[in-house]
Amino acid sequence: MIAKSLRYLGLALSLSLLSACDNLSGPEHELTDDEAAFLAQEFAGEALEGVSGAMAGSPGLAGASTPAPATDGHDRGPVTWERSFTETRPCRAGGTRTTSGTNQGSLDSAGTGTVEITHTLVLVDCARIRDTVTITVNTDPALTLAGTVTIENGEKTGGTFTKTGAFQWVTSDGRSGRCEIDLTITWGGGDDHWDREDHTVTGTICGRDVGSLGGMDRKP
Repeated sequence: MIAKSLRYLGLALSLSLLSACDNLSGPEHELTDDEAAFLAQEFAGEALEGVSGAMAGSPGLAGASTPAPATDGHDRGPVTWERSFTETRPCRAGGTRTTSGTNQGSLDSAGTGTVEITHTLVLVDCARIRDTVTITVNTDPALTLAGTVTIENGEKTGGTFTKTGAFQWVTSDGRSGRCEIDLTITWGGGDDHWDREDHTVTGTICGRDVGSLGGMDRKP
């Protein structure tokens, strides 16, 4: 009788431990859908900011120190360039983000053409606050961005980019993990601020389709 009771006790303890292990790896220890959507938009915003910043002052673009496309009827010929850059900025709630890479542009005499971009993003203890939770991200080892920007009359009019890679995350309420991302960012024109209203994000983050995440319609 004692041996039988011990067997039942052992079985109960085993089930209890299995349940505890399931809880440690369960949804409560993952990013919420809202947090995943928030990070997807943050990564998209950083991509657009990095592209815009890296292209600032490029030959042939409006506002550049090199003369912009001719408006006086004189053909100045095509403008081509290739630029490498590295830029480090602070993250909103601490840490840094460093964008580096190359831009290759080719514009005709009317200032119309394309710019090919290849960028990497490195996040070091880069913190963001979503509601009352701080999410700190470190890239693993970096995120890559590739795409094309369309130019008309020296102005950016749109672009499509892919952003891929992985990152480690930790939250202020004790959760942590690693996520992979594969995002497509489409910017369709409007003003030159490249803000959230002017772009869409599709793809996956942390194994979830961003289109199914309810937080995608909330501003960071």
